[in-house]
Amino acid sequence: MNHLTASTTLAGWALALGVSVAAFGAAPQDTRPAATDLPAANEIISKAIDAMGGSEAFEKIESVHLMVTVTAKNQDSPSEFFAFGDDKRLVHQTYPGAGIMVTMAQNGDLGWVDAIGQIKKTPISRLPQLAQLTELYRNVPNMLTDFDTLETVERVTMGEQECFKIRLADPNKNAASNPKGDRFAFFSVETALLVASEAPQIKSPRKMAHAEYSEWKEFGSIKMLPDPR
Repeated sequence: MNHLTASTTLAGWALALGVSVAAFGAAPQDTRPAATDLPAANEIISKAIDAMGGSEAFEKIESVHLMVTVTAKNQDSPSEFFAFGDDKRLVHQTYPGAGIMVTMAQNGDLGWVDAIGQIKKTPISRLPQLAQLTELYRNVPNMLTDFDTLETVERVTMGEQECFKIRLADPNKNAASNPKGDRFAFFSVETALLVASEAPQIKSPRKMAHAEYSEWKEFGSIKMLPDPR
């Protein structure tokens, strides 16, 4: 059995999935005219998956244990995610500022939620975030399946890196339930890895939340997103 255990600070992961948890300061971008021979978006994402360990490495993972700390407005919110197969999941999320701990669980078609000390059964169809959170490590591979429109917009300079900017639009039934609007992913021309992401804020969809990634971490046979800057 292939098991993935990881512990890291991942405030920007949700942005890559399209679930904005906070508004990071938008970093200035030095753009230049788009190249005439931009590679296709799915080709760029496929190269990123290869750089992360390859699709076969992801498919071999059968169980997951993720320990994640989301940082927003100088507040750390620790979470712990478990998954075994495709239909057994457990998520613990703590919000110290609000004094709230939320637990969600899945066993087949049944779901449970405990937010205020009362456990309630909930149809799993109403808990899409269970799959989203326990598959955070698949944020880049899921771009190929979660969006019906993938477009390479331009080649830009992000900090000191040359990047391809990809537009992700028209999320389908596989995607997170998020605000409408385009989101963007920036992939390094040199390393093929994800460098930054932008997505509409949940409370203010017309505003974009921006996160950049400084380094990648290896867990077992795959690489995962690190701390955002």
